[in-house]
Amino acid sequence: MTLHDAVARLEELDGEDMFYVRRPWTADADCVVARYDGATGASSHDGMDYFLEASTAREVLAVFDGRATTLEERIRLLIFYAENDAFPDWVYE
Repeated sequence: MTLHDAVARLEELDGEDMFYVRRPWTADADCVVARYDGATGASSHDGMDYFLEASTAREVLAVFDGRATTLEERIRLLIFYAENDAFPDWVYE
């Protein structure tokens, strides 16, 4: 699965599911969605780095507040947020 595939399925995922993505983070990067069980570290999974929890991804995308967006715009925002723990200026335009 790619990050693109995972974000396209975001609404189907449980809020506790976590995205792990191979760097560099792009839409085509390999991605695994796994439930955090507390027994293993959350920072990596099979050589992929922690990206975001599904619940956090949904909260981040809520900044679009019902505006029509493309899947690519949503992925771009999630990557920016995962890397910077902040929203880019362009999201408010």
